[in-house]
Amino acid sequence: MRSQTQAPQTRKTPNLPTFKYRSVFLAGLRNIFSWWRADPETKEMLSICLLAKNSVVLLSGTYGVGKSTFIESVMKVFFSDIYEQDVKPIARIRDTLTEFDVLLYIDIAKLRKGIEHVEPRPIVMAPFKFFNELQRGNPRLYNALLSLFAEKEVEYRGRVFRSKPFIAFCDRNPHDVSSHEIPKALWDRIDAHLYIRVLDITETYELLTSKYVKTHMPRIVDALPKLLTSEKMLEIWNDVDKVVVPESVTLFLALIAGSFTCAHIDRSVTEPRYRLPCDNCQYKGELCFKVREVWGTRWAESTIKFAKARAWLYSRPIVQLEDVLFVLPYTLNHRLVLKPEIEASFPNKIEFVKKEVIERAVKVKKGVWIKAIKAYLAALKGDDSAREELEQLSERDVVVLKLYRKLKEETEQTQNGFDKLLMGVT
Repeated sequence: MRSQTQAPQTRKTPNLPTFKYRSVFLAGLRNIFSWWRADPETKEMLSICLLAKNSVVLLSGTYGVGKSTFIESVMKVFFSDIYEQDVKPIARIRDTLTEFDVLLYIDIAKLRKGIEHVEPRPIVMAPFKFFNELQRGNPRLYNALLSLFAEKEVEYRGRVFRSKPFIAFCDRNPHDVSSHEIPKALWDRIDAHLYIRVLDITETYELLTSKYVKTHMPRIVDALPKLLTSEKMLEIWNDVDKVVVPESVTLFLALIAGSFTCAHIDRSVTEPRYRLPCDNCQYKGELCFKVREVWGTRWAESTIKFAKARAWLYSRPIVQLEDVLFVLPYTLNHRLVLKPEIEASFPNKIEFVKKEVIERAVKVKKGVWIKAIKAYLAALKGDDSAREELEQLSERDVVVLKLYRKLKEETEQTQNGFDKLLMGVT
């Protein structure tokens, strides 16, 4: 009998990004930021936001800091075909408006004849959307927006109006009085939240000089060129999707998520009246002690989305840990519910993430976490010395403690009846 040999398996080469239109995109950013002023980190994060497909970005700031101006500038420079439309995809939110005022259109002439004809407004289908003064909405409108942000569609009586791939910008004034709070479910669908600050002395001087002395163009948008269209932006988004995310990045994000969970009780399944034993816990002072509520993992998915965008911005085909740490304050801050005394200690939750999560937790514990990951993987293969090392490390860090408990569950506990049932499926 002739011996049969298997052909060696080759690992599939990933389809890496080509960085097409990157130079044009950077030229557009240079044009915008030569007029629109902000600190370097804010400008970089705003640039990253433009590169992430199907993202919702919220800008918070007081009156007159240029939130709407920036968003309109982006529309002209990068979505020029949309900017040229007579009816632009802009919704100015008010508490008296319903989804029919913002997202849907009813043909009144046909309705008078007994025919209900509903069509989507341009903002539903457009690849660029702007919701102005988001905090002024009402529950009915927020539910409709939640469907658009979460499902990428709006449904009315069995008819589904699906959006093209998009980026949605929203803005709000946190000091503005509104009738209804933005619901937590909608907050969780916002991928990134940034604060736009008031200009300092130098920035104010440069802006006023540019507008009224050098060019005599009071409107910044009028001075900007049209460089890209929505079709080319879609090509950029698809190219960003090709950026590779290594497993080490996803594991590190999982450890960050673990740092917010309680060491003893799963906080996510407790009732509001239940009091956690934080004051007597040996891990008092850790991140889990400072958080009042833990949401799911959408913040981690948003973080990966924007980390890929940052890697593309810097012409890198693979995400690095520095990309994750840069975008994390903006993808996590609005999804954290802190204890009141902790929240009162920081000007905003972006600063909390930077100082408490990144500086005091992640960077300090990075070495311990890497050791724990290696020990955990080795212990799963039966290395007893690695198991002992992980147990010792668990006494120093609450996240490693959870990793050690997970190891014990996987290696010591017998399968229950349901697990055996699933294992027997062929």
